[in-house]
Amino acid sequence: MKLQIHSAFYGSPNIFAIDVTEAVQKIAAASTIYAYINVDSSTFGIPDPDPGVVKSLSICCGYSDSSSKVHKSGVDGESIQISTSSNPIQLLEATYSSANVYIDITDPFYNYLISTINFSEIPVGDSAFMNSFCNGRDIDPGNKKVLTISYQLYPEMVEHKICICDGQSWNISKFIK
Repeated sequence: MKLQIHSAFYGSPNIFAIDVTEAVQKIAAASTIYAYINVDSSTFGIPDPDPGVVKSLSICCGYSDSSSKVHKSGVDGESIQISTSSNPIQLLEATYSSANVYIDITDPFYNYLISTINFSEIPVGDSAFMNSFCNGRDIDPGNKKVLTISYQLYPEMVEHKICICDGQSWNISKFIK
């Protein structure tokens, strides 16, 4: 469940990106709940590699309990916030289906869970849902679909299932103690 920084690169269109993985790993290791990475050359202990030009930071990270990767990015002056441990929910499976079609959305749903700082309502079946979990398409136009989620919460580790149909919302924070 521990944050792992796989890579971090800082640069602009005018230069080759600089590998700042080690500096970002040190920031993450010294953080407790969240790692806050200020996007600025001084954060990484390097001179400004392209003075006067806005640079960006791209981070690839994950957690020790999953092979999924999360990508975070920001530009000079911004701060990137990353949770130092995976969320208290262990996703077992997430599916979205109708009477005619079934798709497994476990991977994109897991990525949503580990990249979300403040859990909010998940409106099932709206355009944001389709963009996030179904590659921007309605899997069975004109027919009602159901999101089925199987998960366990730490530390109990008891399996729970929840079914939410199109037009309904699920607020995961109601289920996390």
